[in-house]
Amino acid sequence: MYKALTDIPEHLDQYYKYRQQNFEMLAKSFKGKASRLSLLRLFYFLVMAFVLIYLWSSLQTAVALVLTVLICSGFFVLVRRYQKMLSLQQFNQAMAKVNADEYAALAHDYSMFDDGSVFMDEQHNYSSDLDIFGEKSLFQFINRAETWFGRNSLASFLKGSKDRQDIISRQEAVAELKYQLEFRQTYRAYALNSKDDQQKLRMLKDWFAEQNLITDSFYRFATPIAFVCSIVFFALQYHYFLALWTLVAFVPVVLILRKLLEPINLIHQKTGKAEEILSSYSKILAVCEHANLTADYNTALLSKLGKEVKASEAIKQLSYILAQLNVRYNVFVIFLNLLGAWDVYWVYRLEKWRASYKDDVFNWFELMGSFEALNSLSNLAFNKKDWVFPELLDQGNLGGKQLGHPLLTDASRICNDFDCPPKGHTKLLTGSNMAGKSTFLRTVGLNIVLANAGSVVCADRLRLPVLTVITSMRNSDNLHDSTSSFYAELKRIRKVINLVQKESNVFYLLDEILKGTNSKDRHKGSRALILQLIRDQGTGIVATHDLDLGIMDSEYPELIENICLEVDIKGNELFFDYKLRKGVCKSLNASILMQNMGIDL
Repeated sequence: MYKALTDIPEHLDQYYKYRQQNFEMLAKSFKGKASRLSLLRLFYFLVMAFVLIYLWSSLQTAVALVLTVLICSGFFVLVRRYQKMLSLQQFNQAMAKVNADEYAALAHDYSMFDDGSVFMDEQHNYSSDLDIFGEKSLFQFINRAETWFGRNSLASFLKGSKDRQDIISRQEAVAELKYQLEFRQTYRAYALNSKDDQQKLRMLKDWFAEQNLITDSFYRFATPIAFVCSIVFFALQYHYFLALWTLVAFVPVVLILRKLLEPINLIHQKTGKAEEILSSYSKILAVCEHANLTADYNTALLSKLGKEVKASEAIKQLSYILAQLNVRYNVFVIFLNLLGAWDVYWVYRLEKWRASYKDDVFNWFELMGSFEALNSLSNLAFNKKDWVFPELLDQGNLGGKQLGHPLLTDASRICNDFDCPPKGHTKLLTGSNMAGKSTFLRTVGLNIVLANAGSVVCADRLRLPVLTVITSMRNSDNLHDSTSSFYAELKRIRKVINLVQKESNVFYLLDEILKGTNSKDRHKGSRALILQLIRDQGTGIVATHDLDLGIMDSEYPELIENICLEVDIKGNELFFDYKLRKGVCKSLNASILMQNMGIDL
């Protein structure tokens, strides 16, 4: 069980720093204990060697054997104790890093977290324009997942959900996990050491679909044959000591191993490299099994862990089997194979494990990933205690109070109120250069994405229905496809039109549309597009420098509203307040900016 906090500490940075230092001291302590145990183990081994030589030379065999077992048991106890100290040292070092990372994150340094670049997709409705993935992205800002399954699950959350009840359930799960600091940090500490590798896991998954190599009927003979061969060999040694011909006793087992060598090598190649990953996964799953959670979404996940056999124990068993199979990297494994068909035995155990759990194992991994994604969202809610959970409406207007850009620092963030009907309405956003139009579009878009993910949002209050976001903000040429930037934008707009026509509650964010053509065609096309999107019951924001579009506000007062971001011009200096106002922008600054860049006007 992991104890939950009742409140968020007031000085969170100091709290993380204190925890970091505390875990560093614990790690140092366990390191010292491990060092002392290492010396003690060496001393014990040397003494043990002399004692055993004396015992076997001076006492009867039966007495010497009993004492040998007792003395060796003591040595193995020391080894286990040493390994435990090392494990505790590694865990506390990982916990120290977890808290050091959070301390840095509060200072707006997220460079240590995976940025999700692998999930970047220019064809996605909004992920490229809204900086969902990549360096300094929303994903990197939120992500605390260390496994592939966790990162994939978080990416799925951020790519959008249309199920209102699922989002609400996820909010409840995140709200519960928000105060489960020990659970979340322990989870990540074990995940840090997972050495996660998607390729190794894919190879393991491919092997799960294969047929058994070692059948029950065959196995009944393989290891017993090896054992009998060993007895025969040692019996021959009693009469014919070190005679080479006595090796003929091993011919049957050699023939068996020769027949199975190549397929066993293939099995080992597909499975053996996953040993360390699975060892960490078993510890992560054990953390889940000890969680005391009551939110429906969380308990539904925990119910998949298994009751008769714990998922963590099953994965630990698989890791152990692979560790034994990996002994074949040791040159001395040839003796284990001759004496007991080592490779055959452990492949048999491996295939027996697969028969029992192959239908469950990757479901457990997906569950593990879901908790990592939820922990990431919960960590955000914990760190950003002034942010709020949005209210998900069955229907109604999008309404935000003091909506801010999530990726900006508190000091640089300017917040604005924003309201918009969910269907058949367009906000025409005008503003001079550098006034913050694109930033405001991303402010609205990112908060909708966070709301759909089940996360807290950067606002004092946000009420909205479940919205499908689509954007057209960054469009560039593509030499490979022989596509100009203008044609790329047209293709993107076509996608916006199709989505609005096909689905309800589509919210579009369009920035400087049709900028690749002349001003006359741009004005005509922009006007037509806005009216078409409204006619098809889409809603959203269109940012533009075309002030003449502002007249549409008076022509369609119920459907179009002008909003703007102004600049205060004093001489040749520009002052931006980034505050949203109603109406068309009245201040223009392009000429001043061009003059400041050395263009003579």
